[in-house]
Amino acid sequence: MTLVTECRLRVRYAETDQMGVVYYANYLVWMEVGRVELCKACGFNYRDMEREDASSWRWPKRTADTALPPGSTTKSSSRRG
Repeated sequence: MTLVTECRLRVRYAETDQMGVVYYANYLVWMEVGRVELCKACGFNYRDMEREDASSWRWPKRTADTALPPGSTTKSSSRRG
């Protein structure tokens, strides 16, 4: 099963360079907006999920530190080909 959500955003002047092209880092911000909307469509609140996992991120990470981000995936039985 594939769940697709759509969230339209208007490009703001502050997100572009002098030629009117969106600065690449803004795409990450927009992906975050999409992730929150997908979470809502799946029936859970992203903030609640953060609260559950907050205890594993007590200290900031530094260069060359290792990190184990919380999360999981499920294996899909369908294949595209």
